[in-house]
Amino acid sequence: MSGEPNASTSDAMDTASTTAGYDFGRLEEFIMRLDERMSRMEATQQASAAVLLPPAQRAAAAAPPLPAPSVISSAPSGSAASVSVKGSLELFRTNGQRFSGRGIQWSAQRWEAVQRQRITRLPENCDPADIVATLMSLLTGDAQKAMSGATPTTVDEFFDQLGQCFTAPWYYRQVSNVLESGGFFRGVEDHQRATMALRVLDSLPAIDNSAVMVARAISFADETLFAQLNVIADEATMANIRIWCARYQRRVNVRSALRQSRGENRQNANNSASTSAARPKGPAA
Repeated sequence: MSGEPNASTSDAMDTASTTAGYDFGRLEEFIMRLDERMSRMEATQQASAAVLLPPAQRAAAAAPPLPAPSVISSAPSGSAASVSVKGSLELFRTNGQRFSGRGIQWSAQRWEAVQRQRITRLPENCDPADIVATLMSLLTGDAQKAMSGATPTTVDEFFDQLGQCFTAPWYYRQVSNVLESGGFFRGVEDHQRATMALRVLDSLPAIDNSAVMVARAISFADETLFAQLNVIADEATMANIRIWCARYQRRVNVRSALRQSRGENRQNANNSASTSAARPKGPAA
């Protein structure tokens, strides 16, 4: 079939005619020698330029190049990570709230909720067995005895076994007995009373009877000041008990400030009397 050749055919023909007669082996050797000559010329130019530099820059130019900086991983090494985990667990233990199973400020369920929240702030690579061991170290008294034979391997197993030893109904009965006896706040400072009452309230079931027990306990401990609130303990509810505790705390603060002011005034009066008595009397007229 006759006709004009296509573009690809023309390119092939031009390439064949152009490269005909070339010895490609000798051409490759020529290129290698040319590269070597260019390298030597470049080295000679650098040496000549270095001679013209000041001595300090000349020494720096002659120094061998520094190795490329190695890439440092941001992840801590194994030993550093181990130290971080141990330190975190130690802080968890030293700053942790103890649980005895005997006091009424902490129910097992309330203590569990607080500790689980703290556990979320531990490093993710903490071994669960180490966390369990740290939790066990926070148990004292009856709780320590109750869990002495337990062998939990996970955090969930630990709290399950602790909850079986100190159930919510058992705790409620304990709190009821202590609050109803009126001796819960015995020996407690006035300014700490409302805080302790709310802490116990948080551990009790969220029912109005819990609020009534807390209000009665405060009224037993400080009947005069509680009466100034113009409330009745048996009418306490979960909706108003926190308001009552806040009002009670303000009354305590006012009373403390008045007592302090009276004490300072009395002390100033005594000091004035002592100064007057010690002042030498003038000669009799």
